[in-house]
Amino acid sequence: MLFGHFLKKKYKGRYAVNVRDLISDLGIGEKFVYKTLEKAVFTTITSPKAMDILPPHNRYLMINKDMNIMKRVKVKQSINQELPITITYMGLIYPYIGTIKKVIQAFANDKRFKLCFYGQGADCDLKNFSAKQGIINVDFGGAFSPEKTAVYLDKTDIINSYYPEANSGLHYGIGVKESYGPQLRIPTISNAGSFWGKLSQKYGFGITVDKLAQFPDQLYEWYTNIDFRIFDAECEKYCRFVEESNKKWLQKLEATFC
Repeated sequence: MLFGHFLKKKYKGRYAVNVRDLISDLGIGEKFVYKTLEKAVFTTITSPKAMDILPPHNRYLMINKDMNIMKRVKVKQSINQELPITITYMGLIYPYIGTIKKVIQAFANDKRFKLCFYGQGADCDLKNFSAKQGIINVDFGGAFSPEKTAVYLDKTDIINSYYPEANSGLHYGIGVKESYGPQLRIPTISNAGSFWGKLSQKYGFGITVDKLAQFPDQLYEWYTNIDFRIFDAECEKYCRFVEESNKKWLQKLEATFC
């Protein structure tokens, strides 16, 4: 908020804002953020759904595409035909640890799957939890570098983007982790009813979780029946959508600051 005040005072009409969190999640800071957006020359937003929530002030869609990671990872050429199927979660652990533990329990010792969790706390709290439960089809790693992100993605068959139901900000957004899926031809898991879930089903590169207890069987059936030719074509459609969307804010950026 203090930096927003500085921008409004010193650089009014000469700065741009990239919105990563939804205004509804900011509590008492909401009015300060709105004022900062109003004085910006333009604003970029990471999800089409967020366009409906934020004030209509020179908004542009900017969907995540981390080229530093992308260039280090091989794009998948097929669906993994061997077991176990590796499901990877990368990111914050502690805010969602209750949900993560439920996922671990739902897949506990299912030989068809290997669950990987990488992020600060995963290598201690989650590892201890699984050990006490006698769950062995899991792998954990702590905080990681961009180089490790590429290594983890290379070993991933499915990206886990399943979060607590109550978190509206996560359910409206398109995160970096989710974006790796169609760009690298990796199927994704997400919440039923979330924006990313609907998007992944529209393009056919993801499956959503309805009832977690029944999900392992549903996931196995869905994953092993993916026609990679169709899957690849749908991922490419999504990637073209990303390119067209990002082109608009890039043109605005060049016209304004270059």
